[in-house]
Amino acid sequence: MNLGQTQNLRHSRDTRIMEVTAVNNLIDQASQVSNRYSRSEILVLPSINVKETQKKVDQLAKDIRELDNLIQATNWNTDLI
Repeated sequence: MNLGQTQNLRHSRDTRIMEVTAVNNLIDQASQVSNRYSRSEILVLPSINVKETQKKVDQLAKDIRELDNLIQATNWNTDLI
């Protein structure tokens, strides 16, 4: 594997890390519970399916780990000279 391919792997990993961060922030916001003092107050419900979105984050995290392993293997197998 050459340097360009390694850089592409790193870019792909970094992109996934940013996506995980953004989706985790979305999940945090959607998961907030609003305290209602009476039944007449407005009930706030999440507009996304938190469970399905969390599964997406889990898959992205798995992809990141696999990319990290591939990058490390490439680094170990690349001659410096």
